[in-house]
Amino acid sequence: MSGSKGFDKLIKDIEREMRYWGMPGAAYAAVKDGDIACIGGIGLRDREMKKPAGADTLFCIASCSKAFTGALASILISEGKLDPDRPVREYIKEFGLADPEADRYATLRDMLLHRTGLAPHDAMWPRPELSRGEFVKKLRYLSPAAGFRERTIYNNDIYGAVGYVLEAVSGLKYEELLDKYIFGPLGMKRSTCLAERLVKDSDHAEPYGRFFGESLKLEAWDCGVIASAANISSTASDMAKWLNMLCSGGRTPDRGVLIPEPYFSEMIKGQQPYANPAGLSEECFPTDSYAFGWNVGSYKGTPMCVHTGKIEGYSSIQAFLPEKHIGAAFLMNFHNPAQPVYYPFVYTAFDLLLGEESHDWISEFGGRREEPPLEAEYDDLFVDNFSGREVTPGLKAQTGVYKNEAYGIIKILENKGRLYFKLRAGKEIELKEKAPGIYSAEYLREDILTVRVPVTFAYEKGGFIMKAALESETEDIIFVKESDFI
Repeated sequence: MSGSKGFDKLIKDIEREMRYWGMPGAAYAAVKDGDIACIGGIGLRDREMKKPAGADTLFCIASCSKAFTGALASILISEGKLDPDRPVREYIKEFGLADPEADRYATLRDMLLHRTGLAPHDAMWPRPELSRGEFVKKLRYLSPAAGFRERTIYNNDIYGAVGYVLEAVSGLKYEELLDKYIFGPLGMKRSTCLAERLVKDSDHAEPYGRFFGESLKLEAWDCGVIASAANISSTASDMAKWLNMLCSGGRTPDRGVLIPEPYFSEMIKGQQPYANPAGLSEECFPTDSYAFGWNVGSYKGTPMCVHTGKIEGYSSIQAFLPEKHIGAAFLMNFHNPAQPVYYPFVYTAFDLLLGEESHDWISEFGGRREEPPLEAEYDDLFVDNFSGREVTPGLKAQTGVYKNEAYGIIKILENKGRLYFKLRAGKEIELKEKAPGIYSAEYLREDILTVRVPVTFAYEKGGFIMKAALESETEDIIFVKESDFI
């Protein structure tokens, strides 16, 4: 950890906020001009075993993985292996979308900028039973939420398909691409995109969260099928190396060129309008566009690239100021909330490294309070798909096995007079009847969300179907009954 009094105070303030929220552990790094300004760990990587978190502790960085995918794409484009404006179907025959225009014309650029029109469909994963090619084939069965290039719709499924495109043009697996082009050249020896390596590592952070008033140790998800969207794990030490590469304009520690110009500038340039997904106020420097795996905006008048990540028990942020050669990252093993600590760390680190008088970012993001947190502040990623919609009553629930070509299998089970909903290999969720023939699956985990899912049953075309509101931006997903239980 840096000897700077400013950084010492910052870390103490962050430690206090983490105790306030009951967050177990974190790791952090800040860099400038190729040097590490501060680095270290806070709290515990394993609460039950009282193991401390440190600069070399492995955390899943979730959607911060997208920036690595954008970098890999930029490198392959620079090598002439990939044209970002050529239809993706020319690279991978498995790719298809339900929207005919998107199906025919969608390019890698469209995919990297989240503008294919496909709805999020985050209940599509994790799918450890599928290969990446098998997963990509299922995209054609998913409904869009907008027309092709009509608006920005953040999409993990599409970023998963980007990784498959990179594999097709290079002949290497996504994990091999990372090792060859990024982890190896930068000396990021601890980083991986394999969930198995994360959970088996001797210095990894266990995932935690607080749901419905209870603090829980969670199970790390295996999102290898969309590794290019959300499955990289890294450490503060490795993230410092990554940030230094970005701050140097794409160069390795020995000043070799990793991402040449003009491809590096193209990678971090805002190319698609995208309102800040974190919902930050104007005083908190919201971003306004999307690049290749980065939200782009400005911080106190200088360009800024930032991306956050969140997945089952892990939260992260990475950000850098390309013109000032300054960057910062903060990794946590806690699900939600995260904004009260990781934005204050990044913004205060920026202020210290810019030599500016620092704003009280902890207070700005809701910290320094005496009263205890409200339970609702842990649940602000809850989505009620019953809200604002009419649900047509159906038949009484029919136990059995139901299938959708994209989403796979849902089982409706009965045990001691209670009904349960089980999506693929997920947990059994109680199915409660809210009105005659209208049920609620309470509650389903989708990416960063906890979703209350309306479920109805019907008899159509000679067979039973089930409709489940798994995606809020499309019509209910239809599952056809395949069999009863024997």
